[in-house]
Amino acid sequence: MVAKSRICLTGTGGHPGLNALAMKYQPILDTIYDKSIVVVPSKPDSTAVKVLERLGVDVKLQKGSTLGYARKESIEHALQEEFNHIHFCDYDRILHWVMTYPEELKQITKHIPSFDFLILGRNFRAFLSHPPVQVMFEALTNFIYFLVTNDLIDVAAMSRGMSNDVASFLIKNVQSQVFSCTSDSELPILAKKLAKYLSSVHEDSLKIGYIKVKGLEFEDADRYMLEIAKSGVSLPIWKIKMCLSPKVWKIRTKHFIEISSIAIKTNKRTDINYGIPEMKSAKGRVCHARNLARRGEIGPKAC
Repeated sequence: MVAKSRICLTGTGGHPGLNALAMKYQPILDTIYDKSIVVVPSKPDSTAVKVLERLGVDVKLQKGSTLGYARKESIEHALQEEFNHIHFCDYDRILHWVMTYPEELKQITKHIPSFDFLILGRNFRAFLSHPPVQVMFEALTNFIYFLVTNDLIDVAAMSRGMSNDVASFLIKNVQSQVFSCTSDSELPILAKKLAKYLSSVHEDSLKIGYIKVKGLEFEDADRYMLEIAKSGVSLPIWKIKMCLSPKVWKIRTKHFIEISSIAIKTNKRTDINYGIPEMKSAKGRVCHARNLARRGEIGPKAC
């Protein structure tokens, strides 16, 4: 009898606007994951921390000065636990996912152990649910990723499943710690480099996959639903109004440049540390996920 794979959910969070959603949906996440870890800012909102701790979430204070460090720290904290696999997903995204498509999320957690590294992207509708400025720049980001890797996939949602071994390798080699979004492109390229290296020295290689999902649709508005309701405008109008700020365009431009630059840089790196213990390949475990894909929209794809 094969033992059940234990999966840890980890990510960044701590926004007080999500307290109500956390209280309602964290108990459901507890039925899906074996543990939830959330890294919060070094000077967090006290009410958010209290709510999370009361719900049994393992809250960790961010040590680094930026979200990039927080993302790395969240994976490091998960590695300190005894889990087979890690699902990295920022807390606002996972709350929205379990609120809107809980059955899909449950299926995804069944897919994660079938891969050594699983990229979770958005289907077309979920991608277009974001504000126009975000859609435009993230489409460009994904196009640059395609030019660098020849993989036409959505990497900008930053939701990843990974084995403990791969997570350890990534933590040793990740360089994009300062600017958080650059890990969107860096992690999958590092995983591809590891797969190529292992295939050159072992018969088995890593199983890297890609699945498009509904649940990674636009989630930022969940924090501001009261404000949106008071403003008297619909959510689509609110998203359009977001695009009228020059600051938003500046931020999105910076995201695009940084993610694209780190993709090019990582693809050229020759200083990768492959000094890892023998890794347990997911070979043979992917067939179940492929069979499920034929029955619905969720579809694994080898990268």
